[in-house]
Amino acid sequence: MTNAINWTQSQLRLFMRMYRYMSANQAEFMRPETPRMSKLDWGTISRLAALYAAHNMVEGPTGETKPAELGEL
Repeated sequence: MTNAINWTQSQLRLFMRMYRYMSANQAEFMRPETPRMSKLDWGTISRLAALYAAHNMVEGPTGETKPAELGEL
């Protein structure tokens, strides 16, 4: 499968999971007293954070002793 950014399948999975999770859970990334951002603004932040993480992902061992779990998305 070819994609516009030429990412690996791992990078594509990371981007999609992170973007979906962040965009659906703004409150988990904000201080409780902070007013909610507009859906458009939060979507932009979520997308850019996921792009940055996926673009900078390095394949290989992480040193972690157990797999990461994001739960069902």
